[in-house]
Order: sequence, then C-alpha cells, then structure tokens
Amino acid sequence: AQRNAINKPCKNIDLHIAPMLDVSTSEFLTFMRILTKKAILWTEMVVDETIVHCNTNEDLDQLLAFTPDLEPIICQIGGRNEDYCARAARLVEKYGYQEVNLNM
Repeated sequence: AQRNAINKPCKNIDLHIAPMLDVSTSEFLTFMRILTKKAILWTEMVVDETIVHCNTNEDLDQLLAFTPDLEPIICQIGGRNEDYCARAARLVEKYGYQEVNLNM
C-alpha cells in the first residue's frame, strides 16, 4: 500500500531491525523478538572469509547458529571476492536463514 498522507499508516510494510555493528548480538536479537514477533531481524555483517575459514563445525555454529524463535532472520555477508561470497552464502544457507544478503 502507498502512503497517502502523513498521518495514515502504511499497510503491508515489513519492519526490519537493521544490522548494527556491536549491537546486533544474539542477546539484542532475542530482546527484539520479545518486543515483536512481526519484525524481520538481521545479523551483524559477517565477513565472507571468516565464514569460509572456520576450521570446525563448532566454529561455524558459534558464528551462524540461531534459535528458531528468532525467525524470520536474515544473515548479512560482506566481502570483496565473488568466490568467497558464494562459498560463504552456501554455508550460511545450511543454517536455515530466510534470506542471505550479500554486500560486495
């Protein structure tokens, strides 16, 4: 829906909780989810090379795992190399995020 006047609310517009460096921690995301079930949450930006170079599944879990009660949630990946971004996106996809957002 379009906004027709300043005082008329927009209909069918998703509320996104934007990713914020050193703020969008798992605790912050949990708090946001307590406040509203309707918002779409975003992770902090995760560097593609950090994801690709995780040595163990435990390292990946610590970086990417989330609890189902945080859904819907989007993982944001940042990088400069197409190959690394693609590899990181494939790894992130396995965790069940509703969307993977790439920033190159």
